[in-house]
Amino acid sequence: PNYLEQFRLIAVGIASGLGAFTGFAVYKVIEAKRRESKYFTPIEKIGHALDDIAPGKEGFIMVNGEHWKAISDEFIPKGSKVKVIKMSGSKVVVKKYED
Repeated sequence: PNYLEQFRLIAVGIASGLGAFTGFAVYKVIEAKRRESKYFTPIEKIGHALDDIAPGKEGFIMVNGEHWKAISDEFIPKGSKVKVIKMSGSKVVVKKYED
């Protein structure tokens, strides 16, 4: 009976420690994803659409090798050139780019 109580305490201690570590790691990952890029601002840069972007819907673009979540007021087909107009939170607002 004494061994069972010790085992239970050890198991609860290990589970609590692993849970705290996992919670902290998840928090840091979410924090890093929400943080905007400090080193590169895509405003006024030219990229291309990785997805179809419909008005009011999100899609992804690539600018200088970085993926960005994008929104637009116009339909932009996949593969089209886009120009980044501004940031809107963690997303970029884009429009079609004509050479």
